[in-house]
Amino acid sequence: MVLATGAMDLPVPMPGWTLPGVVTAGAIQTMAKAQALLMAEKPVLTGAHPLLLVVADLLVGKGAEVVELATPQRGVPLAELVRSFPAVPGHMSVLLQSAAALTRVIRAGVPLTRGAMVTEARGDGRVEEVTISDVGSDWRPTGATRTVATDGLVVGYGFQPSTDLARQVGCRLRWDSPRGGWVVTHDDSQATNVPGVYVAGEPTGVAGAEQSYAEGRLAGLAVTADLHSAEPALQRELASARRGIRRASRFSAVVQRLFEPRRQALLELAKPDTLLCRCEAVTRENVETVVDASAGLIGTINAVKLECRTGMGPCQGRYCELAVAGTLARARGMTMSQVGTFSGQVPARSVTVADLADLDSAQ
Repeated sequence: MVLATGAMDLPVPMPGWTLPGVVTAGAIQTMAKAQALLMAEKPVLTGAHPLLLVVADLLVGKGAEVVELATPQRGVPLAELVRSFPAVPGHMSVLLQSAAALTRVIRAGVPLTRGAMVTEARGDGRVEEVTISDVGSDWRPTGATRTVATDGLVVGYGFQPSTDLARQVGCRLRWDSPRGGWVVTHDDSQATNVPGVYVAGEPTGVAGAEQSYAEGRLAGLAVTADLHSAEPALQRELASARRGIRRASRFSAVVQRLFEPRRQALLELAKPDTLLCRCEAVTRENVETVVDASAGLIGTINAVKLECRTGMGPCQGRYCELAVAGTLARARGMTMSQVGTFSGQVPARSVTVADLADLDSAQ
């Protein structure tokens, strides 16, 4: 079995993030491209991931008047540019596409604000305005704020690997913040610690299409070698696939390093009454109260889950896991690796009894 389950947008709880009209960059991109739906006519974009620029270009092309794109990043230091130069060969097309998107966005008159980010959304029934705060290099607000009217807020701070199925079959995970958070461990043939289970793509770390393709190719070849004898021709293909991964990883590692989210600063956007768990309506204050009342007995997010139901809703913790884990880690002086993950639960996605009945009748 090869697990290639992709990734999902990184949720960022902040005041107003549950209002209609507040969406992630990946979501609005899907709505605009796959469904031809323009979710907002005058959106504000905030975040620190390259996809945000692509989304801004897409929305402008669809006729939206992007009010502002606010990013906490202030630029790339010269030393980092020099360090990253060896990864450029073979990836000029990607860089040129990004440059073209930036040019179109600037020509459309979209204000690009560095050293700033949206810290709150407000509105009656849907988002109507946002607060944009100036931030320092650590992404923490420096005091200056302003209010901007908008009918949509697009948030794009990156992605997190989708590891639901891997958890359910017992694959070992490790915490790797630049690669998206919790990633599935594997050997140099993409094999996990579970016999017969391989992994490819974003579950090994968010690294983009090129590396996902290379890992998928290697996993397929490794499965073939596992099921049959590894002939010399197959060995050569395996070696070629591993070279492809090394080549892709040079570029993906640069992107991961340059655009790693400042997770602690993002966690601090949530106020005491901000919902962390949307499904079960659990606030940051609820989580902190449970942790404080435990007299040091609660040390994992599964324990928090048992006490206040975080992660028990339809999303199974996909939206709240990292925020709950970060809150617990901060309160107890622990690391993300120490507080752990929510246990994987069946089903991986909520389904109705009617859907299950249809599967039976189809057979």
